[in-house]
Amino acid sequence: MQGHRRENTSNSISQLDAFSPMKPIKTEEDGEDESVTPEDTKDAIKGEDADEKIGGNYRHLKTETDSKEELVKKEEKKETIESKVECKRRLLPERNAALKVKKEIEGNFLSPETVCRLLDGVEPFSIPFDEDDDEDLDLNFTVSRPLLRELFGGNSQAAFPNFKSKEKLTSNGFTDHQWMCMTGKYNPHLPSLPGQPGLYFGSRNLNDDLTPNVVWDQGVCRVFAGISSGNWLYVGHYEVEYAARLTSDEWQNLAGEVKKTWIVGVMNKNWGRDKRIRIFLRNRPGANRQFTLNEYLALLGDTHNKYLDSVSEAQVIEAFERGEEALVVWKMRCIGYEKAFQRFIAKPPGTKIPSSKKQKASEQPSTSASPTKRMRTRSSAR
Repeated sequence: MQGHRRENTSNSISQLDAFSPMKPIKTEEDGEDESVTPEDTKDAIKGEDADEKIGGNYRHLKTETDSKEELVKKEEKKETIESKVECKRRLLPERNAALKVKKEIEGNFLSPETVCRLLDGVEPFSIPFDEDDDEDLDLNFTVSRPLLRELFGGNSQAAFPNFKSKEKLTSNGFTDHQWMCMTGKYNPHLPSLPGQPGLYFGSRNLNDDLTPNVVWDQGVCRVFAGISSGNWLYVGHYEVEYAARLTSDEWQNLAGEVKKTWIVGVMNKNWGRDKRIRIFLRNRPGANRQFTLNEYLALLGDTHNKYLDSVSEAQVIEAFERGEEALVVWKMRCIGYEKAFQRFIAKPPGTKIPSSKKQKASEQPSTSASPTKRMRTRSSAR
């Protein structure tokens, strides 16, 4: 997904003329051309600066090497600018106009160039649309988590909700893939339109032998994107693959709001428990920031180790700045979309949209998804 380099012939010619050495001077001997180098010209000018007076103006005589180096630098700068513009152009259609992400998070997470690089080769999934059969299909219809729980069960707060039974899914003919609910707070580069690729961020997990886990263990996921408060959009079924690990330098370059979000999560969320264990072990007196596999596994299996509460915010920050803990980036590729599921959640059998929840089309933001329809929202049917 790299920017395309566009050649500018006229600019290249003018740059070459401006920085090329003096043109060859033809001699009578043997009828051959000989080039006069800048050094030859300097030797010929006695008592004067090594400048050439041309048309009343002085121009410093550059060597051929200097000219080539400057041209290369200008071409590299031009290519960099074009790359940034192309990356932003390609990413814009992939963003839902209604997606709410704090500016201090969105503008200071990953650059457009980095996002393009990580998603290189991951193409959008084209959702087939028939004007007759799919006239009632609104790809931008959002629902609330309480309504999803009412319809299918499961936890309405978890990012990866568990279901005691998936009968409500399978009985309606829907696949029972793991659900994945993403928000812009943790994932500003989430897929926000049906079929579009995206990036998922997670704290690094380790295997039982302390090697980094780079294998996605949730399988194909049915993904919901948190577009705004209380509004969740079904975007399709995704394969997830390891992309990269943020270095300590990349971590430190993130905005303070972004780092704070992850630090608070590590300190308070259940998914941060294994990180707190490692941070606790490194900070024991005399541990020299080291611990053994047996020490780690012993605490990992002890669900009552309340002393983990002693891990401080400063210790968590230090672990990320030293690269001992890190964020991991996973790339997401859409491989399918269940139209029947979207129709079902947009208008479940036996329910109706409460009149108080209806909104005028003019009050709703439009998106670039196809088909082009206004986004509507539905609260719980209760």
